[in-house]
Amino acid sequence: MKKTMILLICATMLLSLAACAGTKADTQVAQSGSETAGPTVIDTPTENADTGLSEIGGAAVPDMISVEVRPQHAPAYGVSFRLPSDWTYEAMQTDDDPTSDVRVVIRPIEPGAEGEISFSCSVGAFGVCGTGLEQKDITFNGHEAWQGFYDGNSLWDFICLKDLPGCAVINSAENWYEDYADVIDAILATVEFIYYPGQE
Repeated sequence: MKKTMILLICATMLLSLAACAGTKADTQVAQSGSETAGPTVIDTPTENADTGLSEIGGAAVPDMISVEVRPQHAPAYGVSFRLPSDWTYEAMQTDDDPTSDVRVVIRPIEPGAEGEISFSCSVGAFGVCGTGLEQKDITFNGHEAWQGFYDGNSLWDFICLKDLPGCAVINSAENWYEDYADVIDAILATVEFIYYPGQE
């Protein structure tokens, strides 16, 4: 019953995120020196370290750039992660005050790469359809989470944090996930959802 209710709430949130008007987007290649008015790109190549992604694991990837996407208006959640220099990201967020939704999509810079992996932050709970869904409990960077699989697939479709119900990682990589599995694991090991409080 509890799982069904969460799924229904999450489905509503996904529909509102997909139909969001007034969204701004910034696309960046993860290169040193890249900056935009929206997301903050921290110009720091970093050494990769295991940050506790227990079920998915992480591999060392050289030349990773730290990216931090802050909400346009606080209080709201944003996300930070590290991305290899041969990957790109796009950050989108609603213009409402406070910001209700922040979404960042990442993919390798490769011709024909379809789909994406995305990091989603919302004031509402993350929602999914329950038809054909199997879930397992995992630990994601220190957070208890559900990892979801649809229709008997061995490749996960989403990771939803239990203590931050509006924060999730969504996998819709269509033709490149397996080729980049180790790099994806290394990126996911650096993901942190951050709460930015408003002015006091």
